[in-house]
Amino acid sequence: MALSKLTVPASQLDNSKESTDINVVRRNGQTISTNFTIDADQNGVSAGPITQNATVTVNGYWSIV
Repeated sequence: MALSKLTVPASQLDNSKESTDINVVRRNGQTISTNFTIDADQNGVSAGPITQNATVTVNGYWSIV
């Protein structure tokens, strides 16, 4: 059965701290404006679309979904 509706309480939409078990949805910005590096021992994930206005060095893995 396909998911037709998802309701998430506003209290679960909090990006003021790192993701934990109680924070189901992680909100992301859409613009990268500061240079950063994903080290070889790190993975990164972003939800697109993304505008890249700075240098991102990817030595590990970066997935954009």
